[in-house]
Amino acid sequence: MIKYRKEIQKILDHPSGDLTADTINAIFEADELATIAKLPVELLCNDRNIARVKSLAKGDEFYTSMADDKGRRFAFELAMASFTASCGMKTTLETPADVNATMRQWNLQIECKRPDSSKSVERNISDAFDWFRNRPGSPDILCFASIDLTKALHATYGYAEGRTLEDAREVTKAHGIEIVSSYNRVISNLCRDNPQMSGIFYRMRMIARSSEPFPAVRTTSDWSIGGFRNSDAWITELSNRLAARARR
Repeated sequence: MIKYRKEIQKILDHPSGDLTADTINAIFEADELATIAKLPVELLCNDRNIARVKSLAKGDEFYTSMADDKGRRFAFELAMASFTASCGMKTTLETPADVNATMRQWNLQIECKRPDSSKSVERNISDAFDWFRNRPGSPDILCFASIDLTKALHATYGYAEGRTLEDAREVTKAHGIEIVSSYNRVISNLCRDNPQMSGIFYRMRMIARSSEPFPAVRTTSDWSIGGFRNSDAWITELSNRLAARARR
């Protein structure tokens, strides 16, 4: 944490300076910690989750490493849980899925994946879908893949440049949609072949540079949903919750 703080201080002192691997790592790590800090503490109050939280301090030093990192995989699960909780859903990190959330009469079961690049997005979605393939079906159970596009976006595009932070956020969303849209046909086929699947959550997160109201480096982070099979009432409910969250 001290190292991350030192790197972030460099940005505060020289916002127009070069972004080194250490600096990029510090920004992503600080952003993830800030997201996790919003979680209701009761979600973590058991021996299993406390042990998994300790794993966050281990693993590769750099967030952008290509290695399989259990600590950061769990960090993304926590970020997903923070997102569903912020949408007013009762959320747990217990089995059967990585994240489980309740929205009115519907139970969302969410499997979380972190592709290393845009080329591995399809494989990660397929892996998540396969996990649900043999699960018992129920109209009240909604099965989702949750895909973190952070590494894919960073590897493909680098930074999001914008006059303001909002401009940079629009760049992030456009890049994320570009990656996702290249797999729309594949995703549609996966959904057709796996009737258990309800849809996909995408997290779109990039390093952003903006010049107004002053030069700054930050993260932009947006969640998007897609891949729906039908137009059931739960889609309207979920969309309304996401819209309400965005207005806060």
